[in-house]
Amino acid sequence: MKGFECKACSTIIFISKNQKEPLWCPICRGNMMEIKIKEKGNIKKYNCPECNYEFFIEENIIPYKCANCNYTFVRVEGKIQEERL
Repeated sequence: MKGFECKACSTIIFISKNQKEPLWCPICRGNMMEIKIKEKGNIKKYNCPECNYEFFIEENIIPYKCANCNYTFVRVEGKIQEERL
């Protein structure tokens, strides 16, 4: 897996080696920079239902947006439908 860190908020995500680089941070939409880091702690897989982009982020962090498209993940417990901004 390859690791990427957000230049603005320091969020770290991981992607598979065959996946294209993320366009922006899934938390703050800042620019991502590839870093040399191994997966640490518990990470959770997210798969965007809109573009099928797959990325991994720390288990206790819920992404705001897909790192590849404009899909907004559901962040409120009990809510069924995603928001579109």
